[in-house]
Amino acid sequence: MTNARTIPQEIQRQLSDWDKFFRRWWVYHYALGVSATIFSITVASNPKLLQPIPNLIETLAWLAAILVALITFLTPSRRAKAYLAAWRTLHLACARYTADPNSPLQDLLDAAKKGEDFISQSDPI
Repeated sequence: MTNARTIPQEIQRQLSDWDKFFRRWWVYHYALGVSATIFSITVASNPKLLQPIPNLIETLAWLAAILVALITFLTPSRRAKAYLAAWRTLHLACARYTADPNSPLQDLLDAAKKGEDFISQSDPI
């Protein structure tokens, strides 16, 4: 039985970065979405408890609108999914590379390129 090969440090760093960015974009997605929903429901229900506080309902309405605009412009869920797809593609190539001594380094590089393509397709611009 042969020893498993090690993944190049640059590829390991890329995997780690993509995992970090996936998690970050997913947190943005939920933080913006939950906050926008709470503010929208609060404004729509117009609770009597908040009416005595000057400009609070208007401020919450603006915050809800800004958060929805950020979700629309940044598309954090789409970006999170792209980083996850990139990570999965490269992670699978790494598993093959370490398990199969016949798997060439070029497969890792190709997987990294494919992952970058997933990520670039998620850019809003």
